[in-house]
Amino acid sequence: MGMKNQFVSVVVAVRNEERYIRECLDSLLAQDYPRNRYEVLVVDGRSTDRTREIVEGYAKT
Repeated sequence: MGMKNQFVSVVVAVRNEERYIRECLDSLLAQDYPRNRYEVLVVDGRSTDRTREIVEGYAKT
């Protein structure tokens, strides 16, 4: 099976990353890789800032 057909899961572990999560997600979504061949999973470690709210906004789009 060639690399061209591989499905990729990207796991991003976060905790209180309100300042940086947008840049991280924008960068991942801008990759030159077919969007239907990868997923981005964000795992939140009990953030107390707006990290979760920001990530949920991306999930809705």
